[in-house]
Amino acid sequence: MCSIGEDDFGDEGGVHTMQADPKLPASAIVSDEICKKCNEQTVAVKLNLKDAQCESCFFQYVRHKLRAAMGSSKLIERGSKVLLVFDGTFEACVLLDMIHYAVSQEQFKRLTIQPHVVYVDDTCISRRSIDERQAKLDETFRILQHFGIETYYASIASEGATIKAQSLQLNQQEQLAAPEEKFVKKFNAIGNQTAKEDFINVLKMNIYRAVAAQIDCKYVFVPSIGHEVATNLLVNVALGRGKSVANDISFCDNRSNGAAKIIRPMRNISSLEVETYIRLDESLNRLTQNTSYLNVPGQKSVNSIQSLTKQFIDNLQENFASTVSTVFRTGDKISAAAATTQTSELDGDKPKQTCKFCHSDLDYEHSSTLFAIEYSRCVSACADQNEVNDVDLMLKKAEDQVLGGKHDDNTDNLIKSLCHGCRNIFRDLNEPNSYVQ
Repeated sequence: MCSIGEDDFGDEGGVHTMQADPKLPASAIVSDEICKKCNEQTVAVKLNLKDAQCESCFFQYVRHKLRAAMGSSKLIERGSKVLLVFDGTFEACVLLDMIHYAVSQEQFKRLTIQPHVVYVDDTCISRRSIDERQAKLDETFRILQHFGIETYYASIASEGATIKAQSLQLNQQEQLAAPEEKFVKKFNAIGNQTAKEDFINVLKMNIYRAVAAQIDCKYVFVPSIGHEVATNLLVNVALGRGKSVANDISFCDNRSNGAAKIIRPMRNISSLEVETYIRLDESLNRLTQNTSYLNVPGQKSVNSIQSLTKQFIDNLQENFASTVSTVFRTGDKISAAAATTQTSELDGDKPKQTCKFCHSDLDYEHSSTLFAIEYSRCVSACADQNEVNDVDLMLKKAEDQVLGGKHDDNTDNLIKSLCHGCRNIFRDLNEPNSYVQ
């Protein structure tokens, strides 16, 4: 039994609740304090739960986290071609800078990979003018040229077709106009902002894999840090993608058999470390000045589950520094359990079925939750059409929807090949087949 009585929740009841972490005052770091690691240089930064560090020790610490994550996994083969995703965020800038630094070291310290960069342009759905889109594109190429890595451009409407370029004029690329116009029309047909953002996220992953296949890259590095991983864990549960959450937050996402593996080498790095990295690296700081608009994609909205979940994590993290770490480590336990379950399923005689869009395992079989959702939809449809509430008929319709139309030949063949999360996306589209493989 709980030993806390009712009286403990009076005026002083707050002593039993979680307390906000104390804020580190600006004077906590003395300008002439010596770094405790190298005992040579003066302190430049003091991170939460870490000793004060000089610039050199901080960069060594953060870069080692990336190298350690890649080394401990033992997935990246020596000399492999790797596709780096640049999406305009500060996290992507830091990823490119760390990879560029790692491949430029002396022989015994060098990271032996062949990096390439891809930028997927999604500004066609942001209602920006051609001039505004061109300005952002020019700024993006200006940043990418700093790293000297071979760059590829792909429109989100191009289904993976790439253009190898260091610069690009949108008004001269007539082959992009028609597909983008068609894509925007379909995108706007999706019912709500949550489904739109989910659709864009999955579609980009498919484009990354398609681009990687074109240039023969075995791995795709995405700039997902711990904060994003923690947010994605909660978002996936809210969107009914619980069965695929292990792949969406793990170091390696290998859902698409035979395609490039999605790697998250920065998942152990925090947002504070990214901000500090940008601030202390003078060349990177100058490069990213006045480019904060690159961090705000036009399709984002506070009315989506993704945005509200991010705000929830942000607000908790501000007062409780272990929020992201707690959610993040919980996700690791889920990933380990899910991997064990998938391995046991593969040992059986039944072939594994995967979603045609996100490539995760289908989740409808033996799911009482999905059956209840489809049954509720059948009841609502009958009520709207003033039909007789035949319980047996509605149960049969619900079963047909959940099981992918096993008993109904008129059910859309695409719907039965999608997981629950992707069904919610494509339910409003008339021509969804162009987005599935």
